[in-house]
Amino acid sequence: MSLTFDIAGRVHLTVEGADADAERSITRHMDPCVPTDAGSHSAGLRVECGVATAEPRELINPARDGVTTAAADGGHLLVRSGGNVVLPRHDGPQLVAQVGDGATVSSVIRTVIRPALQIALVDAQAVAIHSACVELDGGAIAVAGWSESGKTEIALGLMELGGRFISDKWTVVGDDVSAGTFPIGVGVRRWVLGSLPTLRAALPGRAKARMRGARVMDIVTSPLRHLGGGALGSRVGATVERGVMVADRVALSPSEVAAVYGHPMDAAATSPLRTVVMLSTIPTGGDLQIDEVDAQWAARRLATTAQYERREYFDLIERARYADASAAGSLRAEIEQREREFLTRVLAGVRILRVQVPFPADPRPVAAAIAERAAK
Repeated sequence: MSLTFDIAGRVHLTVEGADADAERSITRHMDPCVPTDAGSHSAGLRVECGVATAEPRELINPARDGVTTAAADGGHLLVRSGGNVVLPRHDGPQLVAQVGDGATVSSVIRTVIRPALQIALVDAQAVAIHSACVELDGGAIAVAGWSESGKTEIALGLMELGGRFISDKWTVVGDDVSAGTFPIGVGVRRWVLGSLPTLRAALPGRAKARMRGARVMDIVTSPLRHLGGGALGSRVGATVERGVMVADRVALSPSEVAAVYGHPMDAAATSPLRTVVMLSTIPTGGDLQIDEVDAQWAARRLATTAQYERREYFDLIERARYADASAAGSLRAEIEQREREFLTRVLAGVRILRVQVPFPADPRPVAAAIAERAAK
């Protein structure tokens, strides 16, 4: 069985040999993209499931990262994750990865499949920027920034103003200055729901139950999270705090979020990119500030944060370079440079707004201020 998904009309993902469970899993992860014909894209990723991968000839043990890899003939790197996962070689636009018996496609969605697809976009005259994106008044507003800077919350605030959901976390920007969907789920934090009445009223039952459970967990674990007693107490408190943060967020699919706001998703649709918001987190108590900046400054930041978010994948690629003496130079540096140059050119006619705001903060006034500036 073969499944093919089109990503923003730029690249494709083809999964071959998946069983029924794997098909359901990959289809869920690729929402809102749906299986389609192979198309004519020259760039993309093919994932071969259930194959007999090559035998390792050299083990590369964990280097303080908890990962064991192995080198195989042909310069391939095997990631030992239940079964062998063979990383694609980035020596052409058509990438091929293999998932051997014992490993699952879903286990490598985040660490291999998504970053490989994003890198393939560069050969398709597009990039994936680390941003949420909403269409408002006929133009796309991409909300970008460092991780945990409030991208999703502000994008949802723009949707409360009538915006149409395009993407969360990652947005495909093409050389035609368009914004398109990159398939990834939406994480909604409990604290922000008070500012999002439309979303709060329409949350699925499972999400509401999770939020109630998170509130109880927050109250019950409060003493542990503020535990004293030196280093041990601090470690216990930090561990519990991370658990609360995970529980305090509900995962929704892009299709679910779009349906809440009455705009069913068309994964193939794009929107002209009119505004890029570069979030800058300032200390609590500071005032919201918005000013315009140039494309070169934004391109550097966007290229930097994109490579950081893909760091696990690039670390694996570095292991492959260690195993193969003929491997080319740093892929991370090459992609960062190509994305920076691409974005400097493409964003030259796009309004770039630097928005300085504390996080967390009520996204409503921030979204309203952004919408007002974007409309000018």
